[in-house]
Amino acid sequence: MSISKDILYYFDKIRKKPVEKAKTSSISYIKEYLLVEPSKLKKTPPGSDIVHLRLTTGVIVGHMGSGKTTLALTLAKYIEDYYTKKGYNVKTILSIDFLSALNTIEKGDEIIILIIDDAPTKYLAGGRQRSDEEYLRPYYLIRHLAVRKSNWEALYCALFFNTQRYMSLDINFRNAPLKMFKTLLFDPHEFGDARQLFLSDYLGYLKDLTIKILIKHLDSYKSYFIYKLGNLQGIVKVPFTAKPRNLINLRDEREFVLDNVMEQAKTSLKDSDLVCEIAKRMGRAGWTWTKARKFIKKLREAGIKYTEQRVYECWKKGREEMG
Repeated sequence: MSISKDILYYFDKIRKKPVEKAKTSSISYIKEYLLVEPSKLKKTPPGSDIVHLRLTTGVIVGHMGSGKTTLALTLAKYIEDYYTKKGYNVKTILSIDFLSALNTIEKGDEIIILIIDDAPTKYLAGGRQRSDEEYLRPYYLIRHLAVRKSNWEALYCALFFNTQRYMSLDINFRNAPLKMFKTLLFDPHEFGDARQLFLSDYLGYLKDLTIKILIKHLDSYKSYFIYKLGNLQGIVKVPFTAKPRNLINLRDEREFVLDNVMEQAKTSLKDSDLVCEIAKRMGRAGWTWTKARKFIKKLREAGIKYTEQRVYECWKKGREEMG
């Protein structure tokens, strides 16, 4: 991976500090934030407008391939182990879609861990802009939604947003009390914000991690992260052990779509015709344009080219055929 001149300019402003020489912090302080004592958990009476569900939130920031999902699953495992031993029903939901994750909550879920691997951002590739309105209202109501979806059984919910574009997150998501950085980001604006969050020593360690993970491809350093929780900052090393036992992985839906598209790509259809056919089928199946667009944009990562306006028209045609 080559480094742009912009990022080199910002890198030069930070003095790199070898992460091996860092005094690592215990993860116990983060656990204290994530693990609410059972004595402080209380059920919400059915039909009540006052919800007692406890909620903790965290944002995990880093470049693609830096280990964001692995860290989120590691923290989820800590939460699961703690509450399972206390006799609670624990569920971890890994999804690229916030709304799909919420809809997966079921009757009887007491401890709920939501990991959103594609955190909602306002700015997309090519200068396009999207509103987070579809996410904000459910976010504001997440405690009420979780309680009702669980049939009034939910006691505690931990929510993690993973993102590659921290400053492009809506401020409601960005202002999570727990912020964890795996790497610096390769955008001057995103990079500059990290400089406002962390003291110079931790920026130096974060620079070292960025180089070792992304430039030198040393995977062993993915176990490190820099955190900020309240007025405390630190560097933590946490090896990945295992996934949560009760894990629902909704990312499989995306993989199914991509596999299906790649199989169809073996035909004589042109790229744009192929994407239009997929969009039409999504519309016919009742997918909203927001959901269909989220999946379809992943096709660009596979090198498939298309015009969004034409794809939208195909999706719209599919919706009309459905109805």
